[in-house]
Amino acid sequence: MYQIEKILNNNTVLVSDDETEGVVIYKGIGFGRRNGEEIKIPGNAKLYIMQKSHKSQERIEKIKDIEPVYIEIAHEVLKYAQEKYNLNVHGQLTPLTMTIYFSIKLLNEHDDKSDIFNDFNFFYPREYDIALKAKEIIQKYANIVIDDNQTNHIAVHLNSCFFRSRADVFENIMQVVSCEISDIEKDLNIKVNRHSVSFVRLLRHIRFNLDNPKRQLIDINSIIFQEYPYVYDKAKNIVNKLSEALGEKVQEKEIGYISLHIEELIISAHGNYEQNVN
Repeated sequence: MYQIEKILNNNTVLVSDDETEGVVIYKGIGFGRRNGEEIKIPGNAKLYIMQKSHKSQERIEKIKDIEPVYIEIAHEVLKYAQEKYNLNVHGQLTPLTMTIYFSIKLLNEHDDKSDIFNDFNFFYPREYDIALKAKEIIQKYANIVIDDNQTNHIAVHLNSCFFRSRADVFENIMQVVSCEISDIEKDLNIKVNRHSVSFVRLLRHIRFNLDNPKRQLIDINSIIFQEYPYVYDKAKNIVNKLSEALGEKVQEKEIGYISLHIEELIISAHGNYEQNVN
């Protein structure tokens, strides 16, 4: 039997027993109840439970001071993620609640408009889709419209929680690629469309191969070096800088494939025919 630790609203309560603690969301579950009262959890209630530990106690203490609407928003976002992408949302309610709260409250107070995550939607479309759903739910439940920066912040959190990727990996990739593309623009006096299909293909290729470092690749480096020495040199720079930034060796065979993506970018920039990705 669980005991009510705190009633957040009529539909949300914090509960605990001897070994676990967490959040229960169910229509009317908090109505007429009191803190400290024992409660039986309905079978169709949404129960987010963590094993008792110092870390879980810290999370519960933090969530106690957050307005209950943010818990409901996080619950709806997790429900969407679970239903659409079959994701395991166990243990994610509290950290997502805090992320949404931070995104809405603190990012409004601190004008942190870093553009490093501007292309996150191209790199991680699944996470960004969930974040867009969060934006919709936030407006519905809290009557607040969050901006692109706040949406990106939520997407980055989802990426680290659900897909175990680190935001700094994305930052490193974007910084390395953007720096090399800028050099190409100066060398060739062109302007690369960073919202083009070709640019997105380059980013997704790098992301896929970093996620699958042991993937078997055919070595095309010698062929590409002979045919496209300039782009080969730029691709080699990207591979070397990524290896250094990430602290792990990126396959040298990647140079040839990244070269082909860079060549496609250059051709599209010269032709100026490629449309933006929607």
